[in-house]
Amino acid sequence: MWKKSLHNPDSELFEWYNKKPKTIPDRFRGERKLSDRVNRERVISYGTGKVRNECRMTQAPTGTIRRAVGSSDTSLNLENLAISSGIEPVFSLVEESNILNTKIEDLSYAAAKLLQREGLPVKEILDAVRKNKGSVFVYSYTSPEVAKVLGKIPEDVRSVLVTASGGEGNSYEIKPEEHVRMQTTFQKYNDSAISKTVNLPFSSTSEDIRQTYVDLWLQGAKGGTVYRDRSREFQILNTVVDKGLEGTLRNNGKKIRRPLLQRSITLELPYTTSGVKEGVGDLDFDPERCFTTLTFNLVNGHLTGVFQNIPETDPERISLLTSANIELSRTLKNGRSLDDVIADLEKIKMDGARKGVAVDESVMNNSKETLRYQVEGATTRGDLLSTLYVARFLTDDGNNFDPAFMEERIRGYELGKISLRSIINTKGKLKLEDGNGSMPSILGGGKVVRVPGGISEKLCPECG
Repeated sequence: MWKKSLHNPDSELFEWYNKKPKTIPDRFRGERKLSDRVNRERVISYGTGKVRNECRMTQAPTGTIRRAVGSSDTSLNLENLAISSGIEPVFSLVEESNILNTKIEDLSYAAAKLLQREGLPVKEILDAVRKNKGSVFVYSYTSPEVAKVLGKIPEDVRSVLVTASGGEGNSYEIKPEEHVRMQTTFQKYNDSAISKTVNLPFSSTSEDIRQTYVDLWLQGAKGGTVYRDRSREFQILNTVVDKGLEGTLRNNGKKIRRPLLQRSITLELPYTTSGVKEGVGDLDFDPERCFTTLTFNLVNGHLTGVFQNIPETDPERISLLTSANIELSRTLKNGRSLDDVIADLEKIKMDGARKGVAVDESVMNNSKETLRYQVEGATTRGDLLSTLYVARFLTDDGNNFDPAFMEERIRGYELGKISLRSIINTKGKLKLEDGNGSMPSILGGGKVVRVPGGISEKLCPECG
């Protein structure tokens, strides 16, 4: 690019520009005449003289085009290297980007060259960084093996390798106020607003976000972007979690293995297809069904997979559903909590053009309370959320995967004592507790179903 650049004295473009041309090359018409209404003063100075451009300095967003340079380095024997994205700090030394439905994994070229300059084992350290969520700092989730490798990095080198996503708990390696100072320092010399993101941890509150915007305003920024990690189900930049079949238990560093034989639950819920159905209004009492299966790792206490089957023949719809299930399964395998996954899905509007209604007749035991056993559904996402509510109930918010614990709750449902409708309506927050004798137990063994505070008892008729 330099050879053809306007700034290269040996380039044809430089020679053309300095001849004070009256025309400009045009690939389609050969050349075009330049307007004589514009003062083409080429020397622009701040504060004095005539200025042709209203906006003379800007900071362009370069999050994607930064990959155009440094894709590989033969001296390092590394691929997928990316340079810095403008004035943004490095998000993660090893990061994963979702661009146009494609996952791209990048290594920080600057970090690799710095490690090389310092005579450190580049590939060994970057492999350890990959297993440490893209950071060179040691945290509670860092395994002893990785910590040993990261210990080879001198402190003065480590101190310049802070990242926008590295950190633990309520703080990142780069604090919000440091992001703000970085942006507003450049704002002094930019006429336009600056494309830059202040990255906040998942634990950030609405007040943290508000304060960041206030700080940007007070310090002279013309605009700003604040993003709380995982605030959207789909986000462009992510840290790489390298666990494979083996994972690491938090705090004690012991290796765990996900069993190849796992258990599952399957829910059959109403689903309304995309096709037109004659004679049906807003409610369809004879809907199609969506089968949603959740797999459990009972050995180590995790949800590990999601699978959904629907009566559709459109390959595009099936492909999108499969991709979404694979992505969520990967998220669950990487340790995302059940509550976080549910919170993500609850942010998405899931209503279809019409709702399907089904009655769970097999567990009614001749009861006349049809409404109590009635469930609704329309979309795959809505049915998935309902299934996750059931998983929350069966596992006590994802905290107890003991088979006997789960079996007691499943048995309560199969006997018709706890309805699927009540579980879904209360978002899976029902509790199975020991009775106090004031009411007879509907389950036997002195157990009663209770609704936690803040949830209306009308949502669960069988609750004590």
